Amino acid sequence: MSLKLYADFLSQPCRAVGLLLEKEAVPYDMVTVSLIKGENKTNEEFGRVAPLKQVPAIDDKGFTLFESAAILKYLVRAYNLPSHWYPEDVQKRARVDQYLVWQQGNIRNGLFFKKCAAPVFGLPVDQAEVDKLEGGLKAGMQFFQDYFLAGDGPFVCGSEISIADLQAMCQISQFWIAGLKAEAFFPKIEAWMKACQNFLGKSFEKVYKTVYDLAEEGKMKGASDFKWK
Repeated sequence: MSLKLYADFLSQPCRAVGLLLEKEAVPYDMVTVSLIKGENKTNEEFGRVAPLKQVPAIDDKGFTLFESAAILKYLVRAYNLPSHWYPEDVQKRARVDQYLVWQQGNIRNGLFFKKCAAPVFGLPVDQAEVDKLEGGLKAGMQFFQDYFLAGDGPFVCGSEISIADLQAMCQISQFWIAGLKAEAFFPKIEAWMKACQNFLGKSFEKVYKTVYDLAEEGKMKGASDFKWK
């Protein structure tokens, strides 16, 4: 029995896990749990693996795990993946862990769903809530650029990509796909995203297909009018 990934690549944390598996050619069976259809709430098999009914989750030969950060760390160690993903160096590992904790409520503050993805789910956009969150996202992205990308290399831990970069890229890049024009504000983020995509290559194209398809259909948009000034 191979590794099972319960996911919907419309979800940022799911894409991060999918990118790691694809890039490192880890064999896995994808069990799509459609968020648009609400299958995370109705799929009984998924509910047994993820009692909180949140994607992603994995079943690795009977061992079940949810929460993307925990899954990413587990996969690196369980499948002996290259150590740059979750460095052995204690300070680099601490930096990765720091980002994974910091992102919640900063880079990952709910704005993308409330502004850009809500129409995909047939939900109204609460403009008052969006206005509150926009300032927080800009501050978070500025801090990410000034602090987490302040090292010598193009990635969070310097010259080598890590699971922190996967999580961050999957969160930030979706705003660009939805029409955000912020290169003038965040040039280092722009360069970092290109470095991540170049490293991931075809893995990026495969995992991101769902998001790009929705964007091309005009169903995922709204980031072009963010107030960045």
